[in-house]
Amino acid sequence: FLAEANAEQLDVCTYRMFGDEAHRYPILAVGSALRDLQRWFSTVYDALKNGPKQRAKLAPDIVQQSTLDFAFAFTGSVGIAMTVPSERMLFDNDLQNAMHKTIEMARADSSDQIHYFAKEVGAASVRALYRWVKDHTLSGTGAEIQWLRDKEKIVTAVLSPEQLVGLGMAIEETSDRKEETLTLVGDLVDADIHRHTFHMAFDEAEEIRGTMADGIGVEYTVELPRRYTATIC
Repeated sequence: FLAEANAEQLDVCTYRMFGDEAHRYPILAVGSALRDLQRWFSTVYDALKNGPKQRAKLAPDIVQQSTLDFAFAFTGSVGIAMTVPSERMLFDNDLQNAMHKTIEMARADSSDQIHYFAKEVGAASVRALYRWVKDHTLSGTGAEIQWLRDKEKIVTAVLSPEQLVGLGMAIEETSDRKEETLTLVGDLVDADIHRHTFHMAFDEAEEIRGTMADGIGVEYTVELPRRYTATIC
């Protein structure tokens, strides 16, 4: 497979979630981790090409260039191989630089390192990393990521559940929190009235997931998908 992928100028990413022998892997946890891995990688790729950003709004060409395609699943807890077209160059290309940077970020273990990455690739990339880390800490899983070209391991990392908990804490401790209230118009694409959670997509801002007011679903009904004006605190 690696030889065929290389002949087609495809780099390979293998991604494995693991826990103890008795661990369960809910589909929601697996799907969330894969979704946020993709979002994180694309945001870092965008930052390296176009500069760091405070808020992520990925252009269609960035999404197209950095999308990871499913190749196959493999044994070993939950293992998935993905591919991405990657131009063969004498030196590292933008995708390889993004691959290295995502692994560097995943290996961070202090708030000082997170500060550095926030300046280098922007707060949006750090927030994307945090969402991915939370997927793993909530499911109690570790992660193994390998970026491969032919039989060469370009970069690899194995992160235990404890390491990911520490990384999440380092991100939370990184910067002073600034609270602000925003009024945004966007599409409500998902809502859970039992958990009081929501997911909205916006034209000029990154997608937002969070907790909605208790009255929604009781005093106020919502339809979806539908466009709403939302007050975000």
